[in-house]
Amino acid sequence: ALKDDDVTLSLQNPSLLHRGCSNQFAFSFVDYFADIRYGYTAYAKSFDKIGNFSAAMQFVNYGKFQSADEYGIIDGTFKAADYCFNLGYSRQKDSTFYYGLTLKTIYSKYERYTSVGNAIDAGLTYHNHKYNFVASVVARNMGMQWKSYSGGTKEKLDNTFQIGISKKIPKAP
Repeated sequence: ALKDDDVTLSLQNPSLLHRGCSNQFAFSFVDYFADIRYGYTAYAKSFDKIGNFSAAMQFVNYGKFQSADEYGIIDGTFKAADYCFNLGYSRQKDSTFYYGLTLKTIYSKYERYTSVGNAIDAGLTYHNHKYNFVASVVARNMGMQWKSYSGGTKEKLDNTFQIGISKKIPKAP
């Protein structure tokens, strides 16, 4: 529950996307240990009388692995990675309420195993300007897996429901 002009906040809660984020571009890349790399990019644009839109991509690349047969004989290498492509929309209902939705397409590839799914995040934020108070609720990862890794039973997505509040302390910067 943080009302700020930062497009990256909408990756966690789509109702935090607002007019102040318009024309912002964000990019982050982390070269982690053991060849693991994480990153994201996001862009937002607001349109009068229509609302706020965003597009983003997140990824985790786990690096290169050695492939072996059942006897432990090395027979090549493979890579593993997860990707999430996001399209977001938000709108201000009145002077205090904001709502938003993000459609996520999730793609995962580990060696020859792939998975594809879609999820929706839905958020609602209350912002009282006079008292510098913000409250948010967000339901994340509501959706399903369309293609499982094994081609058999589809796995459940990790649905979460989050509530957050924040209050700016008087005379704080």
